[in-house]
Amino acid sequence: MTMTEKKNMAKEAVLASVPKDWEVCTLSEKYTISAAGDLDPSDFSKRKTSLYKYPIYSNALQDGGIYGYCSKPRYAGNAITITGRGDIGHCVYRQEKFSAIVRLLVCEPKEPICSSYIAAYLENTAPFVFESTGVPQLTVPQIQDTPIPIPPLCEQERIAKVLEDTEALTVSMETLIAKKKAIMQGVVEQLLSGRLRLNGYSDPWGKAALGEIGTMYAGGTPPSDVAEYYAGDIPWVSISDMSAGNKYIETTQNFLSQKGIENSPAKIYPAGTLLFAMYASIGKCCIARGQVSSSQAVLGIYDLKNYSIEFLYYVLSSKTRIFQQLGQTGTQSNLSKDIMMGFVVPVPGREEQEAIAAVLSDMDREIEALTRKLAKHRLIQQGMLQQLLTGRIRLL
Repeated sequence: MTMTEKKNMAKEAVLASVPKDWEVCTLSEKYTISAAGDLDPSDFSKRKTSLYKYPIYSNALQDGGIYGYCSKPRYAGNAITITGRGDIGHCVYRQEKFSAIVRLLVCEPKEPICSSYIAAYLENTAPFVFESTGVPQLTVPQIQDTPIPIPPLCEQERIAKVLEDTEALTVSMETLIAKKKAIMQGVVEQLLSGRLRLNGYSDPWGKAALGEIGTMYAGGTPPSDVAEYYAGDIPWVSISDMSAGNKYIETTQNFLSQKGIENSPAKIYPAGTLLFAMYASIGKCCIARGQVSSSQAVLGIYDLKNYSIEFLYYVLSSKTRIFQQLGQTGTQSNLSKDIMMGFVVPVPGREEQEAIAAVLSDMDREIEALTRKLAKHRLIQQGMLQQLLTGRIRLL
């Protein structure tokens, strides 16, 4: 299929999906499109100042694409930038004056149009058609015939306002979660070091090696070519299960049969076992809700002597950087059971351990609830965005 045929098909698809009173035209009919040039070193500052106050954008995605600042912007506001190199096709509405460099594509409106709406469409729905010859890139000829649906200007602005408000709520929720996590990190450091004591507790803390307070066992993997060792009813925890999980492990991707347990180093851990990642996601901890087994990359810690499993979870989770430094460098960083048996942990009284764990668990639950709420909001946001940008929901 030729490039022209691909573009015609894309335009026909857009025409078929939007309301009859919407116009469908190409990007170049509404915008002057150009590729940014080289940086002007005579008008450049890495930091924003009273003189160099206009942003310079590049193809990078981090920090909003800001490369530096200038005093004489090349482009007026109400424009759109599209990344032409690297992570190509990323579209951003630029409200204020700016400059651009390094082959970033810039779309400047030829007539009154809501570029915020157009940028949202291009970012989420536009069928960019491009051909790669070596390094993937987008060029002006490749995007100029991209079809875009154009509702009446007042409807463009209403859609843009709804999307802007929805995105602002997303950012607000993300900021709140980040703040809660930062607060919790500070509380964790204070409580687990004993620098901050909960009311009613003043007894001195002791210390002990992990091997002194519980039983440890590194799991195992049955031969993968023996089908009857797998697809049983015993959850088999791998590093990927732990990486994808939160505080508790309730299910796994793979299961072992009783024969798999009997014919491998794997064993069944009791419910409430603390699982510790010794390879890859080194230092990651989870608590098993029920009986589980694990691969040799996961250490099971159980049968604790006068020690709270919940408290131990927070103690070990707070030491991830230390565990990464302890990792033995080979084909990949890893720890061993022997190293972990000698790892020293604080030992407050059992009642104080449980009180500290309760405080941290409450904070964890609040963050998890906010995270679930954010995930749900994002799903709703994405669905609403698609409905609005294709005219299936109208704001008249």
